[in-house]
Amino acid sequence: MAVYHLTLLSDIESEFQCGQAAGDEDTTPNVSLEAKLQANSTGIHKLSLSIASMQNMLTNMVKNQQSSAIPVDNTNCYDPNQNFELTSTVAASSPSKQEEYFDLLSCEDIYETSEAKGAEIFSNLADRATKAVTLPIKKEIYSKIAEKYATPANAPAVSAPRVDADLWGTIPASARSKDVGTQQIQKHVVKGMIPYFHILNELRDTAKAGTVADTEKIKQYALDGITPSGNASYELSMKRRDDLKPCLNPMYKGLCSRGTPVSDKLFGQDLNSSMKQVAEAFKAGRKLTYSENNRNTQNCPFEPYSQRTSGFRQGFTTGHTPGNRTQPRSTKPY
Repeated sequence: MAVYHLTLLSDIESEFQCGQAAGDEDTTPNVSLEAKLQANSTGIHKLSLSIASMQNMLTNMVKNQQSSAIPVDNTNCYDPNQNFELTSTVAASSPSKQEEYFDLLSCEDIYETSEAKGAEIFSNLADRATKAVTLPIKKEIYSKIAEKYATPANAPAVSAPRVDADLWGTIPASARSKDVGTQQIQKHVVKGMIPYFHILNELRDTAKAGTVADTEKIKQYALDGITPSGNASYELSMKRRDDLKPCLNPMYKGLCSRGTPVSDKLFGQDLNSSMKQVAEAFKAGRKLTYSENNRNTQNCPFEPYSQRTSGFRQGFTTGHTPGNRTQPRSTKPY
């Protein structure tokens, strides 16, 4: 830094001497006054530039001394006298050509944050599908659909397979009960498939005959298929609740009842509200049961202690003579 200062001072001195020499040139008549002024102005301009550079250097020295005493971060500040630093900062922040060829996939492309959703369906169909998977089907409606769509004669395996009778008799009752419930769900799944077989059969027949398919007939097939298939999903939700019920606090086991609505959440959309209602019902039930037990006890007629324990005392002292409690009990048969 000191060498730079001496060099700059020597440059200023030389510039000043040049300017002075230009002003002290011979004043012969051959040299016009305008040429002399032009030479002097050139020297003065160079001298002013040198002085400005010296001033900037001194300013930077003062700033460096202040920054060494109190650290100040000026990296985000714009200094008009340091345009080169601003340019270098922008160049560093902008992506280079090498970085453009080494791009990474965004997080949304490789990490699953939520379940994917498909295209929307019209509102009436969406309402029908939601009810199919969240509400139980009426027994008479299911019976009509089950009779209407029997297992195809050439596809007997399209059904809920049964357990062999010999094996069924050796299975414990609890296991048989669980299997029966699973069979019912499987029947709903199969019954929901058969209407779509009829749709494909209808389309094949119309295409073969070269006629137009009956859209009302196909629509009814599709709706009949949604009903048992949706009910299978509902019954599976109930089964999952039953499987989780032993793990729940007794106060909240009421969440597993069919009265708790189903949504995209197994125990309903508003779990906190459902838990509160179930807990209040549980507490009320316990109070009612406790009060009933007390009422039954209070309604019993009063019986003196001597009478309540007389039978016990008689049985305890049978075979003993009065006044001799050490005599062994009688061995006579009753």
